[in-house]
Order: sequence, then structure tokens, then C-alpha cells
Amino acid sequence: MPSGTITLATDGIFALVCLATDGAGNTGAAPGSTNTGTVKIDTQAPAVRFAAPQNGKTYALNSVVPASYTCVDVESSGIATCIGQLPNGAPIDTSSIGKKTFSVTPTDNAGNTKTLVSTYYVK
Repeated sequence: MPSGTITLATDGIFALVCLATDGAGNTGAAPGSTNTGTVKIDTQAPAVRFAAPQNGKTYALNSVVPASYTCVDVESSGIATCIGQLPNGAPIDTSSIGKKTFSVTPTDNAGNTKTLVSTYYVK
């Protein structure tokens, strides 16, 4: 029976099937039975989709623009947290003319995190 270490070099969801046998030939369960599981490998940081403020867009001075963004995991572990500079639905800053930024920090269930920024303008 083969034994050793398995190295998973790419991100993804992998099925793992195991049968444990000791040196005397005894199995951990009934002979011929197997244990199965799923292994998720996720080394990629999650992303943010900005509906508002849109990167590069210009908004009118004192306009009411609700923040709207979604955090997405580009791999398999799923989103644990999605923390924006303001919560979804809260109005972004349009109180003065100029260049503005809005940041969101997603973290996935594998612990990968990255702050993403949308730059917008008010005039």
C-alpha cells in the first residue's frame, strides 16, 4: 500500500480518500473501508466589486451617492469579512470638490486579505 506525503501545488478544492493501515496490517476501521474529506487550498486574496463609488467616476458636489460594494473570493474558501470605509448604503463623501478615495478590506476564510481602493472625483 503506498504511503507518504501529498503536495497540492495549486489552489482549488480536492477530494481526499484515506485508508489507514498500521505496520501489522490492521486498518483503523473495517477492512476495505475508507475515510473521505475535502481539502481547500486558497492562496489568493479576495476582491471587491465597486458599484459605488465607481473607480474614476465623477460625482456632483453634495450629491447623495450610497456606497455599494461586494466582496468576492476568487478561489474556494469564501468570504469571512467585508469591511468598507462606510457600510453599504451609507452616503459617500461628496461634500467638497476634489479627488476622493473609498477603501474596502475583504478577508476570506483562509485568512487572505487585501485592501482595495476606488478613487472617485467630486466637482
